[in-house]
Amino acid sequence: MTEETRTHQIELWLDDRHLEYHRRQFSQPYRSTVHLMEFVRNVMGARANAPMKALDVPCGGGANIFHLSQVLPHTDWTGLDINSKALAIAIEMNAGKDRGNDSYSFLCGDFNNLAKYFPPHSLDLVFSIQTLSWLPEYKSMVAQFLSLLKPGGIVFVTSLFNDFLVDARIEVTQYSPDNPANGWGPFFYNVYSLDRFRQSCMELGASEVRAKDFEMDVDLPMPTDRQMGTFTRVLRDGSRLQFSGPLLMPWKFLAVLMPV
Repeated sequence: MTEETRTHQIELWLDDRHLEYHRRQFSQPYRSTVHLMEFVRNVMGARANAPMKALDVPCGGGANIFHLSQVLPHTDWTGLDINSKALAIAIEMNAGKDRGNDSYSFLCGDFNNLAKYFPPHSLDLVFSIQTLSWLPEYKSMVAQFLSLLKPGGIVFVTSLFNDFLVDARIEVTQYSPDNPANGWGPFFYNVYSLDRFRQSCMELGASEVRAKDFEMDVDLPMPTDRQMGTFTRVLRDGSRLQFSGPLLMPWKFLAVLMPV
């Protein structure tokens, strides 16, 4: 990632329009979060109840940590994000919550330099939720994640992947209906080849990559402002396709396992 691209992406991530998205998820977890919780539960098995250290990066407003702690009840969580306003939501919304036997902390920092905050082989779990497809490339980020894991550690990823030997690198610019000349972006909506991603993980030392398609289980209307935002279309067999603006959104949940 060039310094110019990095600077521009940070500007987009710091935009205040993301904040309401984070707040909403505390009162009602998004369907993707509910399905991710089930995926994590199935992958972890009995290990879900063991004491662990986990990182959610970038953590946004911390809602995923709050909900995932129900599946991983003895986990010491750290959330890292560059957006201090999102972290303020995380601290506010987690304050006073019944955390059971887990604990949490939040750091304001740059996920491009995780070694600054965490020593190698210090974590059991890393979560990268709805992030990799919004980066110019994923290899450097995944290498960071795997370097932080203890033997037997797992990286959980949710992002856009396809079953072809094709990487689709997509840049999106969103325009205001009131001022079509005023564009927000460009930002990435990349759809990566699952096979190539798996190969990259294995080359970095992973022992296995498990994948599960995520299909939305409720109907979502098209945004009335004709901008980006998830909506569904139902096929004849009853299954749903997810779109955002003009783009098909082939979500997958992945678990990247390191050898014991």
